Amino acid sequence: MTQKEKKVPKVPNLNRPNMTEADAAFYLGLSISSLRKSRMNGARTNHLPPPPYVKLGRRVVYRSADLARYLEANLAYGPAGAAQ
Repeated sequence: MTQKEKKVPKVPNLNRPNMTEADAAFYLGLSISSLRKSRMNGARTNHLPPPPYVKLGRRVVYRSADLARYLEANLAYGPAGAAQ
């Protein structure tokens, strides 16, 4: 491949039980950097807690079922964000 040819971006595989950091970021609509920062900062006041993750040695893995529950748990309604 020459330098002028563009690389095709990797399409995340969201049909696996475990997701990479990049796949989880895509699934949640966040950047990889945001996921890393949330893991470092943890659950602080006025910050959204980080999604659950698994540490496998130096690797970070997100379980698909955990991410789906995380989205449901942080669902907001209306302009004030209060659940109805």
